[in-house]
Amino acid sequence: MSPQFTSFEDAWEAFSGAERMESFLDAQPDKPAFLLTWHISVTPAVAEATSELRESLRALGHFVILPSDLLHVSVFPVGTTASPEPRWEKDELTRGRRAWRRMRRFAVRFGPVNCFPTAVVAEVHDAGPFEAVGLLREGPPPPTFLPHMTLAIAASRRPAADVRPVLQPLRADGAVFGEQEVRAFELRRLRVGPGSLLEPWTVVGRVDLD
Repeated sequence: MSPQFTSFEDAWEAFSGAERMESFLDAQPDKPAFLLTWHISVTPAVAEATSELRESLRALGHFVILPSDLLHVSVFPVGTTASPEPRWEKDELTRGRRAWRRMRRFAVRFGPVNCFPTAVVAEVHDAGPFEAVGLLREGPPPPTFLPHMTLAIAASRRPAADVRPVLQPLRADGAVFGEQEVRAFELRRLRVGPGSLLEPWTVVGRVDLD
């Protein structure tokens, strides 16, 4: 199992000394399942700002690059089931609407770049995602909650050495991939497991912010 970090700095330090990245595919469930999760959509402008980096990672090989329409910020994974459960989804949507009924729209910035054991990401430091998780959980977010936008995932236990020269200058420069206003949270159902990578998700519902 890949280590979990409580700060972006710890994640970057681990990557800086790592020999290899871990395979994201190896961490997937052995059997098909459905993940229910809250997401923030990413605007086309932010996606476009990451395109050059994503293409650089594609050229290195052994990465699965997230397409622009699947870029997102994960707010809170609710859980997995063997098949879709509409009643559970309806209850979760009601819970989200209750938790965020007074929450205002907020801005998020994407950057700098970082690298987790299985993925290259853009960090999100703004307070909004933390407030959202706290309201939904009725308590503080877990210490391992590090909001981010995933750009590419490792398709194998690939070397880390050729990734560092791509990411290090961007991180040193504090590169930011844009900013956007978050106007809603979407509850999405994703199929996970064998053969499901990069499949489009189903939007179960959304909670609009004031």
